[in-house]
Amino acid sequence: MKPLDPASMDTDPDGAALLEGLLQLAIAGHTEGPEFEQLDGEVYRRLYASYGVQTKLAGVQLRGSEPAKAA
Repeated sequence: MKPLDPASMDTDPDGAALLEGLLQLAIAGHTEGPEFEQLDGEVYRRLYASYGVQTKLAGVQLRGSEPAKAA
């Protein structure tokens, strides 16, 4: 698999290339390297930016966040 250009992360608004890259690395078993960590972090950042507030309201705990409190 060819390395993903970090600059392309900003030009991929829907994240398709990020998810494809993350999937290909996972399929190949390359989940411990810096490229996987970079893609994983960017996908997480985008998901949190899009859904972080709503998931807290739904009682879902995101990685690195405080546990949701029962209503």
